[in-house]
Amino acid sequence: MIPWAALIGVGSIQTAIYLFQRDSPGWKAYIKKHGVAFILLILILLAGGFMHSYLWELPTEQWDKYDSFNTDGKFILENQDISVLFKEGISLHEGKNPYARVKLLEEDFQWNHKNATYFPIFFYLTWLTQRLGLGDIFYWLVFWRVVFLVANLGIAALLFMVIYHRFDNRALAIFAVLFWLFNRWTLHITMIYHIEFIAIFFFLLSLSLWSKNQVLSLLSFGLSLGIKQIAIFMVPIYIIWIWQKTGTKNLKQFWILILALGSIPLLSSLPFLIWDMESFIRSVFLSATRIAESHFGIPAIDALLELSGLPAKLPMLGLMALVYYATWLKKIGPFVTGLLIMVVFVDFNSVLFRQYMAWVVPLVPLAVVEYKVFRSD
Repeated sequence: MIPWAALIGVGSIQTAIYLFQRDSPGWKAYIKKHGVAFILLILILLAGGFMHSYLWELPTEQWDKYDSFNTDGKFILENQDISVLFKEGISLHEGKNPYARVKLLEEDFQWNHKNATYFPIFFYLTWLTQRLGLGDIFYWLVFWRVVFLVANLGIAALLFMVIYHRFDNRALAIFAVLFWLFNRWTLHITMIYHIEFIAIFFFLLSLSLWSKNQVLSLLSFGLSLGIKQIAIFMVPIYIIWIWQKTGTKNLKQFWILILALGSIPLLSSLPFLIWDMESFIRSVFLSATRIAESHFGIPAIDALLELSGLPAKLPMLGLMALVYYATWLKKIGPFVTGLLIMVVFVDFNSVLFRQYMAWVVPLVPLAVVEYKVFRSD
């Protein structure tokens, strides 16, 4: 961690010196006004960075008190999702289609036996890093956990920048950074090496950019989906926003923005659609039909009603439809919308895993500050 921190620190200092020399009066005024806030941000980010890097080396038996992840006192990396993603890179290197494993299920669409259910962007990245010499999973993981940490700290910095600069609320900005970096769900994802941080970062970046630059916002959202499509139910929201932005008077702009929305997931998936369309579609949609499952042993309403498959999604989709309607009426802003969609997903989806909770956490302070401004307007 220390070499990476030193490298990032030196680069940041050099960049700051260059910008300061280029526009000295402007930077002096900026530092005078915002210097204290940014010093606090840097200190919190450093503390968060050291905390999360400390968790990399923490023995599992020190935190896994109920043997949820231990087997005979050992943390079995091969049983984690990150190990499956590593193997997808090997499959690509060997010329095998990762999505073809779904055929082993035959007509059973309710069980996910470690099938490739994500869009393929991270598969490509895994293959690339393996080709660059990280063929051993432990060396590969050393690299990627640094990337995950950068994305994690990026989320914290993004929360601060949006709340502090856009909404002019320093106290809540500092709260948001602390809340994100040190809550149990964020810490837990670091310990189990999930790829959530990258997808969450681009999702939040998309919501933050929507009012400023729609194309970049949509591309960022597409990248989030391409890495992990947890926010897939936001797609109708973006289509509504695009329609509200363009209307019937500018259909050309409407279709340009729609293309920006779907371009990254579609283009990244195109090779597999050509290779084996049936396997790709079945794999990706397996998440919509899989049997109810939870890390917490708490069933959703569909399980209590003994619903399965697509009918099990009806309670969740019904509530989301109300959020879509409120968005159509322009009653809620982007961050409140994102929070409501993700809360409904967590509380009503048939499947509930620990990592899903992290998608809700950063949206809470963003929605609070946005709703306050939204009401005043």
